[in-house]
Order: sequence, then C-alpha cells, then structure tokens
Amino acid sequence: MKALRTDPLIFNYKEAKTALTPQQLLKSLLRERNSTKHGGSSQAAKWLDNHFWATAGVLEAMSASV
Repeated sequence: MKALRTDPLIFNYKEAKTALTPQQLLKSLLRERNSTKHGGSSQAAKWLDNHFWATAGVLEAMSASV
C-alpha cells in the first residue's frame, strides 16, 4: 500500500461519503491538533471517532515505508 495515495480511504470510514484521502487526513489531523492544543477546542473525541482507523492505517503505512 502506498502511504500517501490519492484515493479516499473509504473502507476505513463508517460512511464512504465522508472518507478523506491520506493527504486530506493528515492536514485535518494537523488542524485538529493545533486547535485542541492551542485553542482549547473540545472536538478531539469527535474527530477521533470519525477518523481513528483511517489515521492509524496511514501512520502505520508511513512507518513501514521508512
């Protein structure tokens, strides 16, 4: 599996229409981290509920390719 492919990760989401590409997912993770850490946002649990398995898969693929 190519870590940063360009197709949405539809098999990692409850609803395929909400699936993100790996690039979109990593950008979303960065935004969520910054808003949680620096802005005190309380949306992290909701973000993780939606994106946990897709994020885990992308990070695992990236670590395997190093």
